[in-house]
Amino acid sequence: MVEKKSRLTILVVEDNHEFGLNALSALSGHDVFLATNLEEAVASIARFKPDFVLSDVHFPSELGTKPAENIVPLMHAALEACVPVCFVTQADHHGLTERDEGFVSIKPLTIGNLTETLMELTRTGADKARKAFSSVKSAKTETVRTSAKTPEIWGRALDAVRDACEQKQSPVALAIKKVRELGLDVGVDRGLPVVKPPRQPR
Repeated sequence: MVEKKSRLTILVVEDNHEFGLNALSALSGHDVFLATNLEEAVASIARFKPDFVLSDVHFPSELGTKPAENIVPLMHAALEACVPVCFVTQADHHGLTERDEGFVSIKPLTIGNLTETLMELTRTGADKARKAFSSVKSAKTETVRTSAKTPEIWGRALDAVRDACEQKQSPVALAIKKVRELGLDVGVDRGLPVVKPPRQPR
């Protein structure tokens, strides 16, 4: 699905070995890095500056936080590096009785979505709640019928976040872009974007 597109650098955050291999298989036409916990994910975003992050929602952390809360520092790191994210996670069964038939939810977040979500989490304190994921302001959520995170799901997630980034950008995203064009940088302070001096060359 994605191999004919331009080569990208992609970070996949997934602690399930099988699903991680599925992602590597689906995205084999790109440069893909796999992180299996929060610490690896945050470090990889800073190190590789990927074009996109495709992430599970429930993955382990040495910080001792509840699984869904891991997405908050992940979103902070992504906004700091100006990297769009797409969350891929098990969704509700929509009342179906077949236990082996599930759904996967795909939530792409542009830079504007990341900023709006972190601002909302800061305002409501939802970053400390179990349902932090429900506060994510996605560009367009898609629910796909599937029995697992099969390879094509990861290709679909990449397509979703790329498409979202090609749409008209929010005022927040445009403001961040303008600031960076001035040679300044945008960081995050308690969930809010802040303008910082340009990074000094090493």
